[in-house]
Amino acid sequence: GNVVAGSVAAYHGALTAAAWLAVATGRSRTTCASPPRHRVRILIPAHNEADGIGATLESARRLDYPREMYRVHVVADHCDDDTVDVARSHGVAVHEHGDPFPPGKGPALEWLLTQLGPEPYDALVFVDADSVLDRGFLRVVDAHLSDGADVVQAYYAVRDPDTSPAVAVRAAALAARHFLRPLGRTQLGGSAGLYGNGMTIRPDVMRTHGWTGHLTEDVELFLTLLLDGTRVAFAPDARVEAEMPVTFEDARTQHERWEQGRLDLARRS
Repeated sequence: GNVVAGSVAAYHGALTAAAWLAVATGRSRTTCASPPRHRVRILIPAHNEADGIGATLESARRLDYPREMYRVHVVADHCDDDTVDVARSHGVAVHEHGDPFPPGKGPALEWLLTQLGPEPYDALVFVDADSVLDRGFLRVVDAHLSDGADVVQAYYAVRDPDTSPAVAVRAAALAARHFLRPLGRTQLGGSAGLYGNGMTIRPDVMRTHGWTGHLTEDVELFLTLLLDGTRVAFAPDARVEAEMPVTFEDARTQHERWEQGRLDLARRS
């Protein structure tokens, strides 16, 4: 037990040191190419997100990227509110995913990938419907793709961390999980990991590995990529901020769902 605990502590200590050094020396910053080179499709799964998806789509509209080089696609998954109308009012492509197809983020995205049509694109970006993209998000991702990355994970941060104590605690926890650890891993030559939101994947990788309907499809895809030798790059200055539960009880429920998905994946592996 002591050996295991010591090994885990040493591992996290190495990640922390590597991440700190990257920030201190400026290696965590991305030099963006000009002009951008990659055509992008932003895919947004949404289930009853009428109240918040407008801010997400507005942040996508304001991206510092040539408008003709990216398109936004919303998949409205079994919605019974005004999500479809709100999304269409922002001028994006909306795909309604309902019966007889099963509900859920994974199945909705798997279906959406069959609906994109023949127009060519170089990268797929996955963004949750309660998130806001930093204005320079696509420029940073484009730079990593230009450097040869096949898969890029953005910094998945917390939106409005001062909303409540529960949100503040989650912001601190995710700063360690979604910033420090992936930055440390990549600085040591490893793979960043995938966190479900703010992921960029080249279409040939997506065609090879597909998408699953599992609750933790990001973890499953990451493990598949590791076995395949495909490294996930980390883009700390491509930032996507998501809303978090405002109470500790809601946060606990969300965490339990995530952990249940990981347990299910472990049993199937």
